[in-house]
Amino acid sequence: MTSCNIIWDLLPLYTENLVSEESRQLIEKHIATCEECRTMLHRMQSDDTTTKPSGHEDFQTVLRSHKKKNNRKTLIFTLLAILLSTFLCLGYLWYRGVFHIVERQTSPNGATTTTVYNCDFARYGRFPVSGGFTLIDKGYFNGSTTYQYARFQGLWWSVNGNYQVVSMYTDEGLWLSLTDYTRNIGANLDAHIDTALYNDDFFREVIYNEATGQREIEFQFVQWSLKDEPNMLIYFTYTDSQNQFHEGYFWYNYETGNVSGEMEI
Repeated sequence: MTSCNIIWDLLPLYTENLVSEESRQLIEKHIATCEECRTMLHRMQSDDTTTKPSGHEDFQTVLRSHKKKNNRKTLIFTLLAILLSTFLCLGYLWYRGVFHIVERQTSPNGATTTTVYNCDFARYGRFPVSGGFTLIDKGYFNGSTTYQYARFQGLWWSVNGNYQVVSMYTDEGLWLSLTDYTRNIGANLDAHIDTALYNDDFFREVIYNEATGQREIEFQFVQWSLKDEPNMLIYFTYTDSQNQFHEGYFWYNYETGNVSGEMEI
């Protein structure tokens, strides 16, 4: 037969619903036949503290304190785990350059997607480094190009996705680069356009800078032609030797190198 002393020790836990199922069955079996223990249980449940066993109140206080400490530890470990997971997640996203994306475009034919990052991935692998910007192609064409001393300005796909123009700001001003996906090559579009204009009388007043070996004219890409894919509309600006400012538009065909439709505004 179970000792009443053992039952009395377990009754505080029983009233708090903190005993195991086996202990619960043992207590309930005992109090069913023991009037004294049953009376004590009723008094404890009615909160009659004057008749509770000695040390019951202290035991309850210690028990509650222990539960609070365990809950506090659990909360702290949970918060630390959340913070660590968040830090690792943010670190991975930073490593992948997600926070550095400034542009993402898919070619009209759906073959290649170009993502532009406002950082330098070239010299240190996937770790983004400030300065310059990087283009990464995914799809039919895979590769990356980094411009270390420039700021991204814009990106335009041609109608069929065969060509891509990228505009950027450099110390010398606005600069255009073209990627020819039909040949998988890159080109200095400014140099190509300037060469095409060299013998054009419409641009005879453009100043040639002997120090830089370049003519002082700036080009800005406007749009691709919807009818003739290699044809692009270019906006130009320059100041002549008489300090007169000139600006206007013309069409330039990348495949043939021809210039047409020159117009000053």
